[in-house]
Amino acid sequence: MLAQTIARAKIDPRHVLRVRTLDFWADWSAADELMDIVADLGVAAFAPEIILASGQAVYARSVVTQLFARHGLQAEDHVIEDHPSRAQVGAKFQVRLARLESLARRPSKTVFDVVNALIDAPPAAQDGIGPLSGV
Repeated sequence: MLAQTIARAKIDPRHVLRVRTLDFWADWSAADELMDIVADLGVAAFAPEIILASGQAVYARSVVTQLFARHGLQAEDHVIEDHPSRAQVGAKFQVRLARLESLARRPSKTVFDVVNALIDAPPAAQDGIGPLSGV
């Protein structure tokens, strides 16, 4: 939704996305990269329970602000929060990935990589499919 909102806001300065809040920590990873890791683990004879994550907690408000700024936009002009909760933000967390790293690899793509790739994809790559079709 962020990539789509940024792409549309570049065309229509009035375009907005409504969200509940941007006041949370998340560990955003790229689904394609996580599925590659799962496939690698699937060929192993034994794979114990593992956590699939990047190991980097990011603050959603900061991510959104930086993504919009990269495209010359102000996030607050295009993302409207229905329930901002700055006073109730949970603590930053950390995921330990030692087991994942010993069996496979740590994901390397960031939320910035994923969203920027979607926005920067040539129109032919967006040909009627994916989050930016119809932009």
